[in-house]
Amino acid sequence: MVDTKTPEKQKRHRSPAYPGINLQAALERARSIYAVERRNAANVSVVAKHWKLSPKSSGALIAFAALSAFGLVESSGNGDQRTLKLSELALRILLDERAESTDRDSAIKRAALRPKIHQQLWEKWGSNLPSDENFKHALVFDWKFNENAVSEFITQYKSTISFAGLSDSDVVSAAEDDSEEMNTQTAERQDQERGGFGTNKRNDNSALHDSNANKFKELQANSYSWPLSKDINAQVLITGNGLKASHIEMLKRYLDIVKSALEIDGDQK
Repeated sequence: MVDTKTPEKQKRHRSPAYPGINLQAALERARSIYAVERRNAANVSVVAKHWKLSPKSSGALIAFAALSAFGLVESSGNGDQRTLKLSELALRILLDERAESTDRDSAIKRAALRPKIHQQLWEKWGSNLPSDENFKHALVFDWKFNENAVSEFITQYKSTISFAGLSDSDVVSAAEDDSEEMNTQTAERQDQERGGFGTNKRNDNSALHDSNANKFKELQANSYSWPLSKDINAQVLITGNGLKASHIEMLKRYLDIVKSALEIDGDQK
């Protein structure tokens, strides 16, 4: 007799907890919170509105998790009652406007190495990273990354280390356990919803990394929006100087990946 039972849904392999955006992007999110809320706590739905995102969208969830992983926010409560406020570490970075500041530089380095996976990689290789091929191999087999997330993570990690200006003389300090901040639900969304979709859209040679004095200068912003249906609108915000046609082509590829992920989700429901 032929077994007509529906096969069980294959369990998706989940990567270790890691920030879905780089430190520079996380600090920009933190700065936008400070511009409105200052040192006050705010509900996550309010924070998401400041970013023009739905609080339950993948973009908002990824940003919340990354801010926590880098130690830039403190949170309390759960679910719809969860609130966030900027941490002392974030304020030391954002409010230090001195042209040259070793205090700010040190705080940025601490934030960059706060995620546990960042600490482990820095302890192993420091600034002398292996080739991308060997790096990917180590992440998949030694750190048990989902192979679909490896390229995205490498881009995020490299840009974070570069932005922070870390050198081999910098010592990794012990960080708090980030298991709560980078929780299972968020990590699964990183693999399932992005399916390798890189949310990091900034390169290692960003204008914000030209010098310590200019790390947080204003970036050019291009915003585009289109109606997709009666109830759904799309908005794209691109920040950074020197936007090229090749960047738009890369964005198209990312959107194709998102489309595929949505189609998979639709099949599973």
